[in-house]
Amino acid sequence: MHLSPSPCLARAPDVFEKAIAARPEVMECNLMTGDSDYLLRVVVPDVPALEHFIVNVLSRVPGVCNIGSSFALRSKSAPCETQVVSDRRLA
Repeated sequence: MHLSPSPCLARAPDVFEKAIAARPEVMECNLMTGDSDYLLRVVVPDVPALEHFIVNVLSRVPGVCNIGSSFALRSKSAPCETQVVSDRRLA
């Protein structure tokens, strides 16, 4: 789910984040750069449950004004391990 908050949410993001953290459907809530301010990873059993979450839950969170959603039809990538290596020394 891609979310763009209203100006009132921009002044109080903790209200939004607290409301979202209380929802069992939300697996991740990421503050983003770009067109959307937040990206949520939501797990629901089916499309009617997604509709319910969008219409009856997410759209009623104070400050949410634009909601977009998309889902993968098929995933072709295999999971992989990523290791971050840094030469920088901490001072």
